[in-house]
Formats: sequence, structure tokens, C-alpha cells
Amino acid sequence: MKKLILSVVLSLGVSQAVLAAPQFTGKNKISSVALGWAADTMAVTLLNTPIINPAGCTVINGGYATLPTDTGRGLYHNFIRDAYFRGTSIRLLISDNSCAFSKPRIIGVLLD
Repeated sequence: MKKLILSVVLSLGVSQAVLAAPQFTGKNKISSVALGWAADTMAVTLLNTPIINPAGCTVINGGYATLPTDTGRGLYHNFIRDAYFRGTSIRLLISDNSCAFSKPRIIGVLLD
């Protein structure tokens, strides 16, 4: 019986690890962009799209954010800025294992 319980517990742990992966937001237009807080960072809110939060971040009503230490943030910021000013829909790739300022962390941008 102990072996059965152990195997069930292990299989649940493995299946959750396999499912954990960065996730894309729904494709939508940007409703707001906030910059700064004395750092090279950006917060983005999308229109009418449920918050994707695979890392379980604590702030889920403030959109998504980039980290100043991310090497790709300049490129993300450029594409987000252009999409905002053009009114183009985008999708954001959100980290499954870390947050940015307690918000879901942007680790990529998809224009499709």
C-alpha cells in the first residue's frame, strides 16, 4: 500500500512538472503601459484578457512586468511600445517560474 501511495504522489509531481511551462496571454491590444519606478522596466496591461499567472505571482491586478536584469527587455519594450502606438494586437510570453515586482513576468513578445 505504501508503494502505491508513493507512486501516485510521484506521478502527480512529475505530471505537474511536465505541465509547467511559460504561457502566452491571449492575443489582444494593450490598454496601458507604465514605465520606470527608478528602473529600466515596463508594466503592460492588455484589454479584456484574463491574467495569465503560471508562476503564481501575488499581484494579479496590475498587468505584466519586465525585469531590469532581463537581457531582452529592450527588444520587448520596443515591440510593446510600437504595438501600443499602432493599436496592434500582441501576445506576451509569461514566465512559469519567476515574477517581476510581484507581477507575472514578461519573457517574450509575439506579434502574429
